[in-house]
Amino acid sequence: MNKYEILSLIGEGAYGIVMKAKNRESGEIVAIKKFKESEDDESARKTILREVKILKMLKHENIVQLREAFRRKGKLYLVFEYVDKNLLEIIEENQNGIEPEKIKWYIYQLCKAINFCHMQNVIHRDIKPENLLISLTGSLRLCDFGFARLFSNKDPMTDYVATRWYRAPELLVGFPYDLSVDMWAIGCMMAELIDGQPLFPGESDIDQIYCIQKCLGMLIPQHQEAFQRKKEFSGLKLPKIQKLESVEKRYQGKIDRNAIEFIENLIQMDPSKRLTASQALQHSYFNDVVIDKRPQTSLSIERGRSAFSSNYYRPKISLPVNPSPNNTQQKKSQKNYLSIPPDKKRFVVKEYGKVYKKHLTHVGERHEVKGNNPAFRITSNDLHRRKVDGV
Repeated sequence: MNKYEILSLIGEGAYGIVMKAKNRESGEIVAIKKFKESEDDESARKTILREVKILKMLKHENIVQLREAFRRKGKLYLVFEYVDKNLLEIIEENQNGIEPEKIKWYIYQLCKAINFCHMQNVIHRDIKPENLLISLTGSLRLCDFGFARLFSNKDPMTDYVATRWYRAPELLVGFPYDLSVDMWAIGCMMAELIDGQPLFPGESDIDQIYCIQKCLGMLIPQHQEAFQRKKEFSGLKLPKIQKLESVEKRYQGKIDRNAIEFIENLIQMDPSKRLTASQALQHSYFNDVVIDKRPQTSLSIERGRSAFSSNYYRPKISLPVNPSPNNTQQKKSQKNYLSIPPDKKRFVVKEYGKVYKKHLTHVGERHEVKGNNPAFRITSNDLHRRKVDGV
């Protein structure tokens, strides 16, 4: 650890903590993930090594880059490139939703990242706003591969993955699943960006199924059968829905029909009917995405509206996707930043370590909750705050 100067605490979770640090040799700012478990914990060690192995496979501009992994005093550390914000912070700052153009740009980059993962047969299994990092130039990085696995039709996989609000129906009922669970999560998260509220804000697993059915109708027959077999749902019946509240009805007037159709194609009840990542990138929703073709550059940003502030001043710059401390262009951009008047820098400066409040949406017609059935269990994470869960 002598190689790094710890600057601040970024966040913490069940796994451990994430710290902002500076490489004393290169000057690069990094994020260091320190695990609570020691390397003597075989289960934790196996999980961490799997995450490292997967990250080394995934070299892509929209996937967070692992700089190094090391151990010190029996603890394991992962060092990542540092990225300024995560998408949850942007949602918190824009509680009525984000501009459609920015949503499209974020989702396009996410689909590129997931398409690359799926091409390598990697399933992420935990796509959510906290695990999407956003740079000051609007470049997205997918992070936290703690739940990720190499997908195989032969090997069984646990169904207790993904945060509940982004969990596909097959995960909720314990049915075998595939890469399409990542696409469901993308659809849920895209919808959340539109109005700042989760699409399916279930407070328990059975409530999550209720929220999904209220929007999309009954589970497909295979999933209904799996529901009846799952012991956590023993003695329960699927919630009956009197009136559907469709995606189109909820978001009409906020986004165009093409965007609504794109979401609908991602959150199909039948996994086989969901868009794959490759198909998503070819969807007409992305026809007007303008991509900077210059090598190793990202989107240019000028004066206008921002996901960080309603009014801002920013020099027109284009930063390298993977800037190095000695990069001439980066130094020029830093010089431009330093020229911004102090009172205009607030959109760039961020104090880490804040408490992330959970935003809940009230859903009417709740079913009656009785007894201690695990299906009704609400975890402390559901009731209290969201913490940074990853890099």
